[in-house]
Amino acid sequence: MELKKHLLFALAIPAFAAIAFAAGGGGGGARAGTRGGAPASLLGSMQDMQTMVLALKKDAADPDKIEQTLKVLAQLERDIAIAKMQRPPVDRVPDAEKGLVDYRTFMTVLQRTALDLEDAVVAKKPDEIKKLIAKFDELEQAGHDEFR
Repeated sequence: MELKKHLLFALAIPAFAAIAFAAGGGGGGARAGTRGGAPASLLGSMQDMQTMVLALKKDAADPDKIEQTLKVLAQLERDIAIAKMQRPPVDRVPDAEKGLVDYRTFMTVLQRTALDLEDAVVAKKPDEIKKLIAKFDELEQAGHDEFR
């Protein structure tokens, strides 16, 4: 009986930790992306995306930094997914409904570009990597022009 209680307690600890984390007890809060946690807002995810793209510009084409680059890409992909779940500032565009569709479509293109970049990094194709990083700059400019 005593073993059963200890076993139940041991199994309950991860569940309580997960609940505490989800309730804001871990991960560093709304702007946690640069500290290992996921950002909790559109602004936080956008800021993290910018940080990750800057890191990719610096090291992505370096074949000696593949593991680091793949981690940065995973964070970028996470931030894109988080941004897709947030409501964009459609009050700044003439047609809010179309703005929502455009935003989601745009974020999907951004996500595909990140996945293509991941493939290029794994395949060690520096020219393709540079081309895709340049595409991120173009997409960032186009997205900010529409929604800022």
